Parts: sequence; structure tokens; C-alpha cells
Amino acid sequence: MKFIASSLLILASTLIAVGLSEIGYRLILQSEVPERFAYADAGQVEVFDQSHWLFDQETGYAYPPGRKIAHTAIREGKVVSCTLIDVINERGNIGPIEGDYANADLKIAVFGDSWSAFSQNGLTWTDILQRKLSEHTDRSVHVLNFGRDGYGILQMFDLAARELPVWNPDIAVFAFITNDLARVRTWRAIIERNGTHDRILTTFRADPNPASLEGTYDTFLVHADATHEWCLEARKAGVRDEVVRAVEAKYQRARRVGGERPADLFATNLSYLWNRVRHGDPFHGVPDRFDFPTLEIAGYNEDERFVQALNKIRSHSSEKLLFHMAIYPEVKEQTEYILNFNEESLLRSLLELTRFPVIETLENTETPVENPERMNSAPDNYHPSIWGMELYADALIEGLERGGFLESIPN
Repeated sequence: MKFIASSLLILASTLIAVGLSEIGYRLILQSEVPERFAYADAGQVEVFDQSHWLFDQETGYAYPPGRKIAHTAIREGKVVSCTLIDVINERGNIGPIEGDYANADLKIAVFGDSWSAFSQNGLTWTDILQRKLSEHTDRSVHVLNFGRDGYGILQMFDLAARELPVWNPDIAVFAFITNDLARVRTWRAIIERNGTHDRILTTFRADPNPASLEGTYDTFLVHADATHEWCLEARKAGVRDEVVRAVEAKYQRARRVGGERPADLFATNLSYLWNRVRHGDPFHGVPDRFDFPTLEIAGYNEDERFVQALNKIRSHSSEKLLFHMAIYPEVKEQTEYILNFNEESLLRSLLELTRFPVIETLENTETPVENPERMNSAPDNYHPSIWGMELYADALIEGLERGGFLESIPN
């Protein structure tokens, strides 16, 4: 009887300890990644007047060359900011075109995600790279920016397989963040009504006109009447007019269709701590707010399109490099990669399959980085600030120098 009582006491103590550990870990998660547990603020709405994207069967989407797009921010029914986005250049890439590509001494093509497509004060980190590298080498350098928001490794290689033979750069750089490793291919479908852009859908099928909206997500709110001219007048008036009401109603409809599903801090059917121990990811199996799927393969050799793209890329004469862009949490922790188990497997696969030289951020940056939060564009946005862009450009230049990749530039 005493043995049974002792066993029950030990079991109860263990359960209490596990429960307290789970509670403590959930509180830590909530403080570190509050966005996973919160709904979007319905009081603030942002809207474009037309799409940033054009459907592309092969690579998911393209940026419309030279398109200017009005961006409006609405808070509590009032227009609070108006921005005319003018960053898509005539090539359909992000950032200004500086210099003559055809006659440059060194030609570089960068394939990346939103970290490369992200613009601050009209500049991307690849623009800063071009300027710094020109000064560093005292030669003419031209950098092509093939950064595309939402891209993962798969689509970077899809795009490179198509563009390398067109541009023939000396160096091709695949600039990726850790999250890119497990991203699936996505497409952007532009749904029109009455000749205007009505919805911008992110889909996981190469279909420009999805018959069913199941498995699609509104990428960003778009409303044709939300022009830059209207925005300026509405901000001055400071009232909720017909366009604002229409935009708010459209936001609520899209929000319901998108089905926001933040993680549940009080869920009783799972353990975030066990997920972290077992899978390397506390949110394993937990739908994200928009529930984007991730790659369910152990290695890129399982993706036939990737293998075909890699073979085309290998056959091109350019030097090929992988550049890992460590983001703020990684820089703060002084660890190049913060990986879950799936990402770890995919990274190993990427290195083994490509055999491309790898340039890493921290290996080519003086560490510890003082006040690493400076690299973020905003407290809640890890995309790079101008300071962060310079950090990445400097790290890549240092890696290129150490690897001897700049020695062949013509004198």
C-alpha cells in the first residue's frame, strides 16, 4: 500500500512539474513571439490601389516593370498615411538601376526573398552592395536584384535557371534566410472585376484563375478607388468616407475568408514544450495565422523541378554562391542558424546537392554585433534597416574577398 501511495505521489509530482514547465514555456513563447498568439488589429487597415504582382506560370509571379502603386493606411476609420510606391524598376526588379550592366567590370545577380526585395528610402541591400563593392574594388560593378517577396529556395533556383542565360553574370548569389529552406512554391493570382484588380491571392497551384478559393489566401488588400490622389484628399478631410467604408468592409470579408488562426495559449490538446523537444519547433503542427504549408521532404533531391533547375544553373559559366543572411534573433544569439529539424535536414541537403561555396553573415562580421536590434526596419519587423542592409553588404564583400572571388575582376 505504501508503495502504491509513493508511486502515486511521484507521478503526481512529475505531472505537476511537467505542467509547470509547460506553463512557463508558453509564457516565454508569448513574450518572444507574441504575433503567433494574436489576431491582427482590425482597427488598422492597409490597402493598395492595384497589384504589385503579375501571375507567372513558371516562377510564381513577376513584378510589373515600372508600376507605381498607391499605399494607404487607415486607422479607426481615418486615413493616416499615403505613400506612392515607386520601387519597381523597368526590368521588373526592386530598386534603382545605376550604371551600365553591359559594360560593368563585375556583374552579379542576386536571387533572394523579401530580404532582397525590401526597400528602405528607395534602396535595397543589393543597391548598397553595388556601391560598396565598386568603392572596395575601384571597378565598375553592377548588381541585378532578383529578390522576390515570399520566395524560398525552390523558387530562387527556378528563377535563376531562367535568368542566368539571359543576363550571364560573373557571379550568381543565392541570398537566403533560414525560413526560406522549407518554403513551398507559391503563385500570385490577380482576380479582376470590372477591369480593375479586385483580389490578390496567394495560391499553391499554378492557376491564374482559381475555380475554388479553397487553399488560397488574400495576399494584400486591394481596392481600385484607393488611389494616391484620393488618399491625400481623404487624409486632409479626416472623415470615414465611402471608399474607407468599402475598404473596411472588404478587409472584414477577406479576414473571414483567410480564417486567421493564431496559436492558442491555453490549448489543452498539445504541448509546445514537447513539440520543441521532439520536432525542434514549438509550433509544429500548429496552424500559423495564415496556415501556409511547409515542405514535407527531407531533401531537395525529392523535388524534380529543383533538380532540373540546379542542373541548368550548374551548366552556366558563372560562379555560384550561397549567402546566408542571419536575421536578428540569430545575430542576437550569435548563432548563424536557428533551425528546426526539418530546416536542418533541408540545409544539409542544399549544401550536399549544390556544392556551392557558402558565405555566412556572422563569419564575416565582427561579433558580437553591438545593438543588433539596429538591423531591424522596425521593432516588430526583422526586414533590414539601412544599417542592416549595410551589415549584409559588408558581410558578403568580406566573404567574396576571403574566398578570392574578386581576384578575376579586370584591371
